[in-house]
Amino acid sequence: MSGLPRVIHVDNAKRFHSEALMRGGQEDSISIEHRPRRQPHLGGHIERLTGTMMGAVHLLPSTTFSNTSEKGSYDSEDRATLTLPELERWLAQLPHFFC
Repeated sequence: MSGLPRVIHVDNAKRFHSEALMRGGQEDSISIEHRPRRQPHLGGHIERLTGTMMGAVHLLPSTTFSNTSEKGSYDSEDRATLTLPELERWLAQLPHFFC
């Protein structure tokens, strides 16, 4: 995982229309492309992948869960078992398990 993307595809959520995002993209020559309005089905594949991957991430030791009430007294830092490079490798290999 290295380098910068040439294009980032986003939906039409308000946060993806911010001046800061547009300016940041311009500074690094990254094109921000918005999905056509009122066509949510065009993003279904990435929403499914994100949901599947986050479901798997939450099975790892040291998960932070989806919200603080679900986490309770679980000590994520104490249970951490992966270094950042190991987590990056795990994430990169994860889609192969679903093919």
